Amino acid sequence: MKNIIIFILLSTAIWAEKDEEFSFVGLGISTQSIDISPTDIDKNTFAIKYGKQSIDYRTTFAFNYNKNYQSLSMDIDKILVNEMFGTPKLRPYLGFSVGTLKLLDTGLSDESVYYYGANSGFIIYATYNVDVDLPYHYNIVQEIKDADNIHGISFALHYFF
Repeated sequence: MKNIIIFILLSTAIWAEKDEEFSFVGLGISTQSIDISPTDIDKNTFAIKYGKQSIDYRTTFAFNYNKNYQSLSMDIDKILVNEMFGTPKLRPYLGFSVGTLKLLDTGLSDESVYYYGANSGFIIYATYNVDVDLPYHYNIVQEIKDADNIHGISFALHYFF
């Protein structure tokens, strides 16, 4: 897991362009569905986020919290066609996620695991310093025998400084 995170951090340094970067902090809420045989577990979480964004890329670190669900993740997103919808205020993106998860639930073989997966969504600029992030995440869970994936949607507000 440590090697994967080091690889991703080094890769983002290589991909980074000489564009101007903007740091941001954010708050979010999400609903996650964890596929655990034979049923699903739904969790609503609160998130604290920090990241940097350029014209083409965004890297976000997030801590999602619920009483029985804590996750620390890193997302690397490629912002797609800037003018796809005729305005730069709405920007679609695709990305990659990696993270750790602590899930407290009876019947699980392990409660601390890692995951990786993909995400996509839209960035909507509300003001010059504030954007709204609407992503969908699909992550594959490792090390829990009966868990397959985590998927869900989020809503976040980011403040650029």
